[in-house]
Amino acid sequence: AAALGRLDAFNLFDPDWMDPEYDIYYRMLNAGIRLPASTGSDWFISSANRVYASTGGPFDYESWLDALKKGRTFITNGPALLLTVQAEGPGSEVAVRPGELLSTLVTWKSHYPVTRAEVLFNGKVVAQNSMPEGSTEGHLETEVVAPSDGWIAARLSSNARDSFSQPVFAHTSPVYV
Repeated sequence: AAALGRLDAFNLFDPDWMDPEYDIYYRMLNAGIRLPASTGSDWFISSANRVYASTGGPFDYESWLDALKKGRTFITNGPALLLTVQAEGPGSEVAVRPGELLSTLVTWKSHYPVTRAEVLFNGKVVAQNSMPEGSTEGHLETEVVAPSDGWIAARLSSNARDSFSQPVFAHTSPVYV
């Protein structure tokens, strides 16, 4: 369905996180399928998972749905997570030559302490910040080498658990390179 363009987004962490979800999602992105990250809880007692979409203005359903389809999203069960690559956010495309450096900035704020922030290129961690004591806000600034076409995303994880006893997480949709 994704290869045929029949999906608007890929639902991760519904209701909880598992490694195979990353694997499937990253494989689709690595195959060139542009697919925004999404999540949600259709059963209120199972999680606090949410998808946030940047509309660029006041909320209305049509602009939110358009932002979701364009991949201007991050998913979370708590932390707010922002990513810019060459000053462009998730869902954007940046054009560079192979081997060029991409200025990448990840920022977050969270009620729960975050213990790891990561930057991914084509599903591989290329930069990380481990915080054993946890951090409720912070940033990770790095230069990502782009040896080829691909995608860059950010993700957060924590040893802390949310009010549904789920591990705290957040993940952006990709910026395409």
